Amino acid sequence: MERPVLDRKVFPEPSGGGEEALTGFAGEVRDIYRSFLAEVEAFHRAGGGGLDVSRACSDAVDAVVIHLSRSLLSRSETPAARAPALVALGGYGRRELSPASDVDLLFVPVRAGDGAAGFTGRLVRLMWDAGLRLGHSVRTIAELRKAIRRDLDLRTAVLDARLVRGNEEVRARLAALRSEVLSRDRGGFLAAKLDEARRRWEKYGGSYHLIAVSYTH
Repeated sequence: MERPVLDRKVFPEPSGGGEEALTGFAGEVRDIYRSFLAEVEAFHRAGGGGLDVSRACSDAVDAVVIHLSRSLLSRSETPAARAPALVALGGYGRRELSPASDVDLLFVPVRAGDGAAGFTGRLVRLMWDAGLRLGHSVRTIAELRKAIRRDLDLRTAVLDARLVRGNEEVRARLAALRSEVLSRDRGGFLAAKLDEARRRWEKYGGSYHLIAVSYTH
């Protein structure tokens, strides 16, 4: 039994560049996305494995994110070369999303203050309107490097970073950053993760990380 795959070709294109047209477009994408989640649920109930379900959900979010980004870019004054790269983090980066998981997405500007903030804001609203449970941040690679020094969760998430849309320079710089994280203080990093797990265990008991699976939002 093959897992379901959401074909981006089924998505519509916006009928115009105005906000009302874009909102309606995002709603159509949302309806298609939710219908696909119903297919995934049927697949799961018919015996489809959990890993196949998480891959199907992750790939479907990729399709939604890429389509919204490209559609908005084609109707935006932002040049493609200045559009922020889109990077999946954490479980989304590993392609291990549950149907109701938050979508952790990092927007990486080409450079600080490049004027793409307006485009990013519109894209985030489109993703919300399309039904994604989005958790996002906006950082250059330099800003990300500073942030992970003090944020253990972010440092862990970066290890699973995956480029969804963007240029090869961003991919290479992310790979270099992952290598830095792993090589800087591997023992200290592991000790910090063990301490974090211990604190969660004390707070939540034997099951410190629970996700209630729901195929509808």
